[in-house]
Amino acid sequence: MGIKTLGLDMSSHKSGYALFDDKKLITYGLWEPKDKMEWRDRVIYMGEQLDDFLKHNEVNQVYCEDVPLMMKNPQTLKMLSALQGVLMGVCVANNVKVTFISVTTWRSLLGLFDKTQKGKERDEMKQKSIEMANR
Repeated sequence: MGIKTLGLDMSSHKSGYALFDDKKLITYGLWEPKDKMEWRDRVIYMGEQLDDFLKHNEVNQVYCEDVPLMMKNPQTLKMLSALQGVLMGVCVANNVKVTFISVTTWRSLLGLFDKTQKGKERDEMKQKSIEMANR
């Protein structure tokens, strides 16, 4: 058995995950509350899902997108920052290393920048990310 790495795409509404053993994809899925919840309750729910996952899958390391320093909506920034804090606490409690990667870093590493002005727009970048994930 190799190093188990969990990749997370966290948001306050639903969060995607993918677990790898070395470079082999083992499982993936989505954590999404069934009922409508206030955002703080959703953040707690995501933390509980992560905690349960870490306890049952012997994860060695977690990689997650870092919270951008600036956003158009300050409420979204607040929610994502709270979620990141919960994620850090859960990982520390489970003795799992967590690494946060900036959006520009991971998109650059995957070759998603096309060096055009339009290619830098969030919607364009998101679409390219989705297309790459679905290959």
